[in-house]
This record gives sequence, structure tokens and C-alpha cells, in this order.
Amino acid sequence: MITQRFLAAAVAAFVLLTAAGALAASATPSSPTIGAAFAKKRCHFVKKKVHGKVKRVRVCTTAKQGPSQQIVAKTLVTKVVQARTPAARYNAVLAVLRALHLGVVTPAGKPIVVSPEPNAARLFQLYDFEARGLAQQFARRQTTTLDDLAVALKKGGLGLDAKRPLPAALLAEGLRDATRRAMAKPRSARSLLPLVVRELGLRRGFDTSKNLAPAKVQLDSLQAWLVIADMSLPVLRQVPLPKSRVLSAGADLPRLCEKYNDAVEALQDRIEKALGGKIQKWISDEAVGMIYDKVADKLGRQATRWAIKNAPRWAVRGLYNVGRAASVAGPLIDLVHGALLAYSIDVRSLEASLPPIHWWHAAGEGTTLTFRVKVTMLDDYGDVLVKCGGLVGLDLPPKGGVKDVWVNWEQAQGDLKSQGKLRCVSVPVVGVCATKTGADGIATLVFTPKTEALPGRGAQVEVTGVVDGIALYQTASGGGITGGIAQFLTPKFGSTRWLVRSHEQYIFDLSARGTQTTTWTERRRDVWSTPCGINVDGSGNQTIRFGTATPVRVVFYRDATGAWTVGAAQNPYSAPIPLDSTIDRQGTLDSRDATPEWPCAGKTAWRPQPAQAAASDCGQRSYALVAGLTYANGQLVLGDATQGNPDPFANCPVVSPYALQLLDTGAGLDSARLPGSEPIELAGSRTKPYEVHSTYTFSHGTSTTDITESTTIDWTMTLRPDLNDSELSIIDGGRALR
Repeated sequence: MITQRFLAAAVAAFVLLTAAGALAASATPSSPTIGAAFAKKRCHFVKKKVHGKVKRVRVCTTAKQGPSQQIVAKTLVTKVVQARTPAARYNAVLAVLRALHLGVVTPAGKPIVVSPEPNAARLFQLYDFEARGLAQQFARRQTTTLDDLAVALKKGGLGLDAKRPLPAALLAEGLRDATRRAMAKPRSARSLLPLVVRELGLRRGFDTSKNLAPAKVQLDSLQAWLVIADMSLPVLRQVPLPKSRVLSAGADLPRLCEKYNDAVEALQDRIEKALGGKIQKWISDEAVGMIYDKVADKLGRQATRWAIKNAPRWAVRGLYNVGRAASVAGPLIDLVHGALLAYSIDVRSLEASLPPIHWWHAAGEGTTLTFRVKVTMLDDYGDVLVKCGGLVGLDLPPKGGVKDVWVNWEQAQGDLKSQGKLRCVSVPVVGVCATKTGADGIATLVFTPKTEALPGRGAQVEVTGVVDGIALYQTASGGGITGGIAQFLTPKFGSTRWLVRSHEQYIFDLSARGTQTTTWTERRRDVWSTPCGINVDGSGNQTIRFGTATPVRVVFYRDATGAWTVGAAQNPYSAPIPLDSTIDRQGTLDSRDATPEWPCAGKTAWRPQPAQAAASDCGQRSYALVAGLTYANGQLVLGDATQGNPDPFANCPVVSPYALQLLDTGAGLDSARLPGSEPIELAGSRTKPYEVHSTYTFSHGTSTTDITESTTIDWTMTLRPDLNDSELSIIDGGRALR
């Protein structure tokens, strides 16, 4: 079923137009306006007296052979190029459309150029305000490449397949071959369009009949639109549509817009009455489509060269079935009208580059960057014609800044998001970072830089890039996304370069886990008697289990010597790592007075430790522990930073001097891994022995002490790059991207 959107736009599609000056005049079957386009002989009946009797006599005249289309093309293009006023330029463009039989109607309901092709007439007619826009666009000397033209054609349904546009080389060769064919058949009406395109190119220094590199072909707006017309009409004439049409908007349109519709309806009826069954021969002999023929022929004969299995459906002759009519014609209608609107819209950034900005050293410094893109309607179509733009499925804004246009901001070079926050919204179909133009036609994107974790530490670095503001100009004035294909056929954008400075710092979220285990034995034998001497026998073990409760942020940077170091906000030279830890301690100690062998009086200077009570509170305790993280010589070292936490046990023996601190232990970390985006996994392990073996010999005996202890630490650490430090901040609703 043909959709209302399609039928509304079905007031329009491509059509061959006959001479426009006489369009206001009636176009009866005998009218030279249409009939001369294809008749070699013209006949009519007159009343004459023959032998005294009045009889109807058939009188025939042979039409004169038309002029060379090369001369016609040169004459037409000369008028366009030499026109000095908008009115003269508009009339010159109309003359081109008239000669090519491309239909145009006026707001007064008067057809100024008539198409002799009924099927196409049901699909498309140009409106005079579009022709005026085309004339103004030509004056601005806007150009487009064959690559851009191929993308536009693909969005209109004319591509290699659903994903790939036609190669620019194929379009260049098709245009070349069509031009050569036209030059070889200068009397054929079908030759005029390629010859007009060639003549326009000659005025700008290139000849489409030559073997040109695709990059050398820069089509002006009139050339580009004519090529689109030549490629689209042969497809549109194969789309079957009912004779009666539902016109767009009905009573909601201004009266002047209704006259446009009335004109198209009258034009369709007039064409059908004038040509009748001769239309198919007229199409094959006179209609545009020579470029289309050459491109389609190459696709059919050179499938391997263009990397296709079969020629696309649009390049194969034959009527489409009714079910596919709307899906085929709709994009082509948008292609034709949308391309015209695209040349009337100007999108540009107001600044080619913005001043450098530095990451903040403290929160709330306030310096930001503001990117600005302005969307401007260049052509003045007049208030009423702007209101009638809906006839072609487009919303035509008045001349000047265009309000409420969505601008999608893209990173053309570099990644500004990694440097801070972008103030924008995520809008379905439009893009993930978009803002709207205001009443002045200007859309803004505000960038706020990050705040340095360690202000001023590290070498200063610069990052630069380019942001493109792509204007979806058919979203203005309530146009919505549907029907706004022009903005995708011919993207318009402004580019702005940015430069962000900062001190080179790589931020990680650190998580650590580990275990430190200590085992010990002690044996002491003294010669001294009570109260000086004691004998000791004991052993025990202790396990410290530690880990970060939450990740700890650490910062790597290069110092003044260029060496890498690690720090944190509290200490730029080392990073304190708070740890949740527990101590599990078990042990026994048999500590007793030595056997009395010799009086101890006067020997207090030699007194060893006093005897201890039996162990009573061994077990598990929480322990306040802070590790220190340092980086030097390629080693990331985890060590103790507690320095003096009290022993949580009142009476559970331990002899190790390392019992209440972590051993320093490191793991290799290549600094080349610091600017990466993947987590860094490290592990460290160290065993440290502690032994005391002492003997004191006196005349009356020997004192001995033997302590054997071993402490082992094992830890693992994960450093996760801080990839979530920048985000898109959200205005007016939408979805945040991180």
C-alpha cells in the first residue's frame, strides 16, 4: 500500500518538460508545445471547396529538423553563465529545464514547463521556488565530487547494493560514454542533457567526454542535479501508480499551495490527452536517461569488475510490482528534492580553531571551550513558498539562521571526550552527542576539561583534534526525521580544531590482596641465677591477611629528571594504600628463672629479660595497616607505612621484628604499559629470614641465645586504567554515555 507520506510527495518526481514559454497556453493534442517533441509530420483537417463542394481535407506538413543539440547546449549554458541578476539567472535555468522537458509549476497554478511523461508526472514536478534555488546555488559556485554524488544516489536507492554506493570511476565512465554518444548523435533530443553537463564543465576547465580521473571531476550544483535527474527518471518511469492521487495536506495547506497541487493535476491530464499511446515511443526517442543507460549497461556487462554478482534491480528494465512502488519511488523523490534543498543550506563553524585550554588544577576553575556551528538558509524563497515546502515533503526555512536544527557533534580527529566532559544529549537517529540551534541558527557544544589529580606534576603534553558539527537541517521547523533524507544525502558540517594541554599523568584504580606469614622458635640458656637469669623455650606463628576494601586511586607521572614515579593526592612521591587486615597469631613460651648456680648480686648490667607469664590471648585480631606504594627503576614496590602501630595482643608471644609491618617487596612494571587501556596484573613475593645466635662465656659458665624466624609475603595487585574519568554530561534529558 502506498503510504500517505509517499502519496503526499507524489505530487512530484522527475519528468521531461517541453517548452515552457508556451506552457501557459493550452496544450491540446495538436499543440506544438508537446506534439512537436516527437512528431515528424503534423496533419490537420481544413474545409475547402473541391469542384464546387465543401470538403474536409487532410493537410500535412513535415516538421523541420531540429538544430544541433551541441549548439543548443552552448546557447543555454552561455545564458546561465552570463546572467548577472537573480531574475536573469532564474530565467536561464528555466530555459535549460524547458529544453530538457523537466516540468516546473508556479504558485499561481500555472505550469511554466510541461513534462510529456504521464507516469513520471504522477511522481514528480519541480516547483518554481526550487528552480529559483537552483539558480542561486549555481551563482555561489558550489561544487560536489563524484564520490559525494555516488553517496547521494545510494541514499536514493541507486547503488551497487544496499550498502555500497556506485564507484566514482563508474560514474565518470558512464558520464564520459554518454557524452561521447551525445556528441555522435547531436540531433537526438536525448543528447541534450549530457551536452549541457559537458558545456558547463568546459566553462570550468574539464571535459566530461575525456578520460578523466574521478577526482578531477567537480560538478557544479546544476550539473550534479541534472545527473541525478538523468539517473532517476528512467527508474521512476518504471514505477506503476494509480491515475488518481491523494494530494498532500489537503485543506491544511494555504490556498496558494493548493494551486500548486491543482496545477500538477491539470498538467497530468493535459499530458495524457496530448500524447496518448505515443508516449512510449516518445520516451525511447526523446527522454533523458543517456547517462543512466551507460551506467546500467556497464553494471550488466562488467559485474566482476564492480564486484557484484548481478546488476542491481534499478539498473534492469521492467516495471516494478505495485507492492514495491512506494519503497522505490519514495527515496528517489527525496533524492531529487532533497539535493536542491541541500545546496540552499550553509553550515559552517564560527571558529576554525579555539584557543588552547589546560586541565584544571583545582575543581571549579571555570575555563571551558565552546564550539559553535551556524546553520543558515542562503536562499529567500518568500514566506508563502516556505509554507508550501511541505508539498515536496520538505520544510523550507526562511532566509537566515535556521532555528531548532539538531547538530550532531562527532570526533573527526582525536578524542575530546578523553580530555573532559561534553555538554550534549543523546538523541535517537540524530546521534550520541547533539545540541540544537537557537533562534540565531547557532548550535553550541561546551567542553569542560578534567581536573589534574596531582596539579602541576609531570611533563606538560598537548593533545589536538577536530570536532565536526553535522547539521541535520531537515529536523528544523518541526520537520522531524522522517522525510529529511536530504541531510543524509548531502551532509553539511562545520569543523573546529581544539588543543588541550595537561601534565602527563596516568591514573589507575589499585586493588591489592596479600598474605604475610611468620614462623619462629626461641631457646635461651642463662648462667645467672635469680633474679637475673632465665631460661626460655618457645615457638609460634603469625599470619597477616590484608586487602584494599575499595580501589585506591594512584597516579603515575614523570619527575623533573624524566624518571617515572607514583603518587597520590596526599603524597606526590608515594601512594599510601589503606588496607583492611587481620592478624592470626598462635604461640607458646616457657620462660622461667635459671637454675641458681651463682649469686647475681652486682651483676644487674647483664640482666636478661625477665620471665614472662604464659600466653593467654592468642587468636585473631583486626589490625590497622597502611601500605606504601613506590615506583623506581622499573619496580613497583609495596611496603609498610604504618611505623608504630601498637601490638593488638596483650600476651601472645612473638619475637619477629617484622611481625607488625609488611616486608618491602616489588614487581617489575614496564613504564610502556602505563598509557594503556588494559588492566595491569602484578604479583610480588619475598621471604626474609631473621636469626640470632649468641654465646657469652664467663668464668663460671656460658649464656646462649638461639632465635630462628622466617617471614614470607605474597601479594597480587591489579591496576585498572581510569577510563571512566570523562563522560558526556546531559541536558534536556537523554542518555549519558560513559
